[in-house]
Amino acid sequence: PTGLGKTFIAAVVMYNFYRWFPTGKVVFMAPTKPLVAQQIQACHGITGVPQSHTAELQGSVKPEERARLWRERRIIFCTPQSMHNDLAKNACEASKIVCIVVDEAHKAQGNYAYCAVVQEIARHTRHFRVLALSATPGKDLKSVNEVLRNLLIKEVEVINEEAEEIQQYRHARQEEIIKCESTDASKDVEDRLRAIAEPILNNLKRQGLFYSSQSLLNITQFAIKRAREEWQRGGERTSDGTSPHQVNSDLSKLNALVGCLEKA
Repeated sequence: PTGLGKTFIAAVVMYNFYRWFPTGKVVFMAPTKPLVAQQIQACHGITGVPQSHTAELQGSVKPEERARLWRERRIIFCTPQSMHNDLAKNACEASKIVCIVVDEAHKAQGNYAYCAVVQEIARHTRHFRVLALSATPGKDLKSVNEVLRNLLIKEVEVINEEAEEIQQYRHARQEEIIKCESTDASKDVEDRLRAIAEPILNNLKRQGLFYSSQSLLNITQFAIKRAREEWQRGGERTSDGTSPHQVNSDLSKLNALVGCLEKA
């Protein structure tokens, strides 16, 4: 579950490999820039790794600069898409990678970039380790096994909120549900959100990710997650010239908008 120390575990493991392999590269991958930024802060704040030894490689960094940073820095933070592109363009030496940390590891299904990255590194070296982290490892055993297979995972550690070894580190939590009545202003916001979401949903319907009869009222974040997983398992096929990147972007936008509407 969220909040049980995955970020801290990742920071410590990365620091150990950083110490153990002075000439090796340690890579942290997360699917979004905010998650990458969170881990960067944790590594600097928890372990004290010098910033001069790390680099954040997002898509905006130019190719020449990327190649230089790969040569000179020891810990790299990036999205799986950026990492895949760097491997494909030989911007980094896969054989020098000694540890990769995969956040939100449950995404490693189908043709998602996590899978391609691990496969490419494995083609060049057997001497690397994978730490995969997830608060939601999969909806069933089949999904979990696919993630384990795609990331070459051999051992699994399961920690839940009742685990004895973490009790002394947990903070007391009190939840209170406060129901608020809708106002004209909140209804206006909901209408505006739906107006933004409807065209995005229609685009995804044209790609076959949702039935044409499905309305926005029946779309949940869980349904969007399932639709993305099915689409990725099917090879991320698109129609009418739409790029897979655009479909991924529309799914993320719709997920955010539906999340707002579910809370409204």
